[in-house]
Amino acid sequence: MFQWTLKKRLTSQPDFRGVVFGIWKNGYVASYLLSVTKNGRIVLNPGLKDEAPHLADRVQWKGDLSKSIAAFQISHVSAQDQMEYGLRLEYGALKGSQSDSLSLKVEGNCHTDRFN
Repeated sequence: MFQWTLKKRLTSQPDFRGVVFGIWKNGYVASYLLSVTKNGRIVLNPGLKDEAPHLADRVQWKGDLSKSIAAFQISHVSAQDQMEYGLRLEYGALKGSQSDSLSLKVEGNCHTDRFN
């Protein structure tokens, strides 16, 4: 299992709209896996089975935006999951968004992850 957790003052900012988790390419989230709106609505990428079939049915939301915790989990991690993942915090039109990324390295049955 791989889990990325971000603890940051999210919902305290009035223009916060939600968070997006996905595959990171060329400096941005190129293919989203799932997103969560400010009010907690989880939106899975309907094209995930075509864009990243190896991740379909294994990506889950584990956060709690009311506590300013954004957490995403990928279950049953394998070598095929070794890639860069990204997170984008969405704000109103004037503030745009903030992004971050990490590389998942799979070693045997182990994995590395990063917690902010």
